[in-house]
Amino acid sequence: MTNGSLVAFGRFEWRPAQRQLLADGAPTSLKGRALDVLQVLVTHRDRVVTKSELLDLVWRDTFVEEANLHVQVSALRKVLGPSAIATIPGSGYRFTAAVAGDEALPKQAATFAASVAPADFQPGSVLPQQPLLIGRDDELRALATLLAAERLVTLAGPGGVGKTRLALAAAAQQAALRDAWPDGVWWVDVAAVHDPLQVVPAVAQVLHMPMHAGRGSAGLAEALHGRRLLLVMDNCEHLIDAAAALANALRSAPQVHLLVTSQELLNVPGERLLRLQPLSLPGPGESADERFGAVQLFVERARAVDRGFALDPGSAMAVADICRQLDGLPLAIELAAARVRQLGVQALRQRLGDSLRLLSGGSRTAMPRQRTLRAALEWSHALLVPAEQVVLRRLGVFVGGFTLELAQQVAADKATDDSPGALDDWAVLDALGGLVDRSLVALEAGEKARYRLLETMRLFALEQLAQHGELQCQRERYARAIAAFYASHDDARWGDGEQSAGGDSMPAAIAELDNARAALDWARSAGDHGLTIQLAAFTAAVFHQVGAAAEVVPTLSALRPHLDDAPPAAQVALLLRLGSLGRSIGISADELRRLKHEAVDLARANGMRRRLHSALAALGWSVATDGDPLAARAALAEALALERPHDPPTMRVPRLGLELKLAEQSGDLEATITAAYAAHAAFEQVAGVASAQAASASNLRYFLSAAGRFDESAALARRTLAHAGQRQLALHEILSAVMPLAATGCADEAVAALRAHRQSLRNHPPAVWMQHGIEGLAMLAVVRGRADDALQILAEQQRRCDADGKVLDPITRSLREQVLARCRAAGHDEATPATWRMAAPLRNDQGLLLLGLGDEIEAVTAI
Repeated sequence: MTNGSLVAFGRFEWRPAQRQLLADGAPTSLKGRALDVLQVLVTHRDRVVTKSELLDLVWRDTFVEEANLHVQVSALRKVLGPSAIATIPGSGYRFTAAVAGDEALPKQAATFAASVAPADFQPGSVLPQQPLLIGRDDELRALATLLAAERLVTLAGPGGVGKTRLALAAAAQQAALRDAWPDGVWWVDVAAVHDPLQVVPAVAQVLHMPMHAGRGSAGLAEALHGRRLLLVMDNCEHLIDAAAALANALRSAPQVHLLVTSQELLNVPGERLLRLQPLSLPGPGESADERFGAVQLFVERARAVDRGFALDPGSAMAVADICRQLDGLPLAIELAAARVRQLGVQALRQRLGDSLRLLSGGSRTAMPRQRTLRAALEWSHALLVPAEQVVLRRLGVFVGGFTLELAQQVAADKATDDSPGALDDWAVLDALGGLVDRSLVALEAGEKARYRLLETMRLFALEQLAQHGELQCQRERYARAIAAFYASHDDARWGDGEQSAGGDSMPAAIAELDNARAALDWARSAGDHGLTIQLAAFTAAVFHQVGAAAEVVPTLSALRPHLDDAPPAAQVALLLRLGSLGRSIGISADELRRLKHEAVDLARANGMRRRLHSALAALGWSVATDGDPLAARAALAEALALERPHDPPTMRVPRLGLELKLAEQSGDLEATITAAYAAHAAFEQVAGVASAQAASASNLRYFLSAAGRFDESAALARRTLAHAGQRQLALHEILSAVMPLAATGCADEAVAALRAHRQSLRNHPPAVWMQHGIEGLAMLAVVRGRADDALQILAEQQRRCDADGKVLDPITRSLREQVLARCRAAGHDEATPATWRMAAPLRNDQGLLLLGLGDEIEAVTAI
């Protein structure tokens, strides 16, 4: 119950008048500042309390490091339980325990001491010399809009991202707007100020205001009341509390607008954030182009040291790769470009692995911390509290980003470590929030938050790990955490536990593939066969999903002699993945079948129902392909007997694929269509398998077209084409849509689809189209009045098939018959196999395009 100032929650009572926290009626060990923090959090339990507010209200006029706050919060959690106080990364803390009653405790108020007296103020603008701004046009416009509308704007970002340069450009732009700022635009660089008490005097000095003892930010605000000016405070991250206090005080001078540059937010009311990202970059595999800000800056700086430097085909890919390796960070790019005359771009690219040594020698006029990349990183690192420094260096092992859960597994101290200052999951969460606040870790928005270190900071963190003697230990923890993540993903798909949930975990698994690669590399180099088997076996399906199975299949093969070093689930996974993907490294069909038999036997022996089901479906597919339908049906029957009503669609998909294979081989087209519909419906319920879903839809369209059910096939085609704006369609998706559209009188729609996906056509020579529905082009030719051309397309298909010693499958023969029926309806009774074989071979592959598209070829393929 809440009685006066008493607050009850769970088994606890907080009595602020006596400054006592009771647990089950007995006093707890909490004292001093911890109780002050509790008082503030309980009082403001209806909202998040920022760290700045807590420091102001608890420590009042005393300046303390933020680490003191973390210590008190940790002490409270040890007594109250970890869920009583929630950390909101990038914001602060909130009291979340359920309180009986609804009375609010009396609120405390922060006080500010005054320190500057009013004085005669002379309007004007004081700005440093403005350097050239490159690649920031959009950001400059956005900042100008904010400055016109908002009283306080913080320009935040990591060290070296170009905050000062953008702020200078914006200040110079604003200084030209005399009507907007009649009292001027003033620049205050506080980088050299180390005492928080000297922030207000530094501002007053720039504004030419005389100082009086005992007066401060309130006095400065009073002196500026009625003035209309823009004040820019640069490099505030090491004086964040003093800058926040001044910003708060200036609220009483509403016509004074404040622009702050810092690595973190001030966290004061009314603050608007513009977080500055690195410069725009070419995509992976894309060459350099001066449309990208990072490339434009590199070229500009390279030409400054080497007038003969030119961005040409010989250097474009190297420049793009350099900019990507440096994450588009302006300081790093400028320092790298300064080495071009000395090394050339190719050697520069090769040496970037040692970028912290390589990237030095910046402008003599820059601050010392901006003359080398290492100095900039060390400046940022020195501002961190010890726990943040520990977490930052431990996060350096991640490649390409990470989730909060993985960060906690890798950065927290072991559960058995109860030494003072040991980092638990909550402490890691707090530290990660601080690193995000300071722009040292990027928070990537999405359905599930991901974090990422810029590559330069990651290399610095790895150096710190090495210096503290933790590098190998952390890499092993990292590799085991990644292995556990993928083991959990694999178990969610194929395990028998209650947590098994089908394919919803595939997108998350794909997101961690860069970490999978790094963990595999470490496990292989460490000679840990058991760990390597788990990583390779549990990631193989994910690599296959993104078309990168070749990266892991050789490892699977090499690990087979060490199978007993891994848990049974990993053994089954290795045998099954190698049996399914091993053809790519030359493993024979007989050996692939044996691998699947081993997977079946091992899963059966260990009672792994779902893994056995998957292995049986894979084995059944192999024996069906090898011409043994009886053995395939036996595997299918055993798999069906293993299914349960609650099984996820992921489990049914392999079995449905086997049923479809057997129906297709039987030649029963209606049974094949029924099986294809069932398989496609199951795929539609599985997340993260877009390529497999697309293939199942294409197969269904082929089968429907082969049966002459063109209306159904065309409806499916339009559904696929409607997704074209979201992704690049595969060749089979396009060609399987052409026949039903053409056959239902929508030839123009079919041509429009081909035109819209001309890039896919260019990426595959027409010879490849033979395997993906060339009959659609023949149907298009027929319905456009060119039956002779349609027959020659079919003749060319037959000629090439005969030359390769292949036999056309039943579905292909049915598709061809649909085209021939249209030819006969057009008066071509001579459309017989003998006629096809007598047709003259086409001179080149382009002839297929000419025959299928006629006059549309130029519009579609731009050949």
